[in-house]
Amino acid sequence: MIGGQQAVVALVERLRPKISRQLTGDVVWNLVSFAVMGIAGLALNLLIATFYDASTLGVFNQVYAVYILLSQVAVAGIHLSVLKYAAAEPKAADEILIGALLSVVAVASFWAAAGYFASGPIGDLLKSPSVARGLRAVAPGVLFFAINKVLLALHNGLGRLRSFAVFQALRFGLIVGLLLAFTVASSPGEQLPLIFTLAEACLLIALLAFTTKHHSISFSRRGAVWIRRHLAFGWRALFGSLLADVNTRVDILILGYFANDATVGVYSFAALIAEGFSQLSTVFRNVVNPLLAKYRAERTTQELEQKLRYGIRLTYKYTVPMGLVLVSVYPVIVRLLVGPEYLAGWPAFAVLMAGITASMGYSAFTMLLNQGGYPGHQSVFFALTFFTNLLLNVLLVPVLGMLGAAVATGISFVVSIVYLRVLVQRAMGVAM
Repeated sequence: MIGGQQAVVALVERLRPKISRQLTGDVVWNLVSFAVMGIAGLALNLLIATFYDASTLGVFNQVYAVYILLSQVAVAGIHLSVLKYAAAEPKAADEILIGALLSVVAVASFWAAAGYFASGPIGDLLKSPSVARGLRAVAPGVLFFAINKVLLALHNGLGRLRSFAVFQALRFGLIVGLLLAFTVASSPGEQLPLIFTLAEACLLIALLAFTTKHHSISFSRRGAVWIRRHLAFGWRALFGSLLADVNTRVDILILGYFANDATVGVYSFAALIAEGFSQLSTVFRNVVNPLLAKYRAERTTQELEQKLRYGIRLTYKYTVPMGLVLVSVYPVIVRLLVGPEYLAGWPAFAVLMAGITASMGYSAFTMLLNQGGYPGHQSVFFALTFFTNLLLNVLLVPVLGMLGAAVATGISFVVSIVYLRVLVQRAMGVAM
């Protein structure tokens, strides 16, 4: 983690040579938040694997995959509009916020209801009644999650990165705390997904309390004008935003269709640790996103290219050794924390890590198109990555099982580098 912190801090300093101590502190806060999120994600899977069984873990992660899909549809890309315009027009923050809240509540309410009534057919498709029951439990959380996503995007866009980090960590702290409570109470495994709804409800209360200290959340004509603007921007960004998050779960969903819940549980444990490593790039992305829009407007293309290339090289310098170490110690982690049945996921984990590590340098800049004012191109990038992953999973999982899921997902990470470079060059004239 120390090496990762040095990489992120150095990269931010290169992007903004006169960076203040406050911004460097923001990076550290987000790294701590990342650590909390990573530990929480691991704790979730460890608790379920220890006190329940692989089938319960498989059901939990399948429900979570569908929950992520519904949540992204529900937020409708509106959070990306807030992130973009809050950074570019901070004086209009109150109007931006009220327009976004009016928009997202209407859209998310529909999708929360749709998710509840579609739970049965989805459970039938995945051949798991437990999945259906879990989806009904998380349906209200879809609405809460969408509102929270907008509020977090506002604070991120306005540069309140420490607060952003705290609330991100709080979300996962609540989820783990609730899971512990359910475990102590010996709740049935199929009730565990309810923790997502309860956690988002608690987070919403905390976010509203904090937000109202800085902003007026009341209807205004100027705020209503932003509804159309948010929906237009969000519509262009929605497809990509949706597919970006679903892409992290498509392997689990495809494997869930072709394999049993226990196999999905073993694979999802490996995938969770690999995903946790990949989220290191998200720490930097959250910090640099507000800067990219300003940097694009204030600096030359050549300057931006230089900073991007330096950031890519620096990221690889630290993440490649970290990735190799993590693959090496995976069997030790499994034996110490869960049990030998999860060792079957080691080959899949190694393949996933190879693909993720190969793309880490570019992963920190995957929102460059959105922040540069090209949400449509951003959607194209995520769509290309998603459909590559989906197609390869459909082809390889029936033949290779969990290893096929890992190979497909790993290749999609590598190919995404090509997609990003080409689209950034064509849309922005920037060579990465």
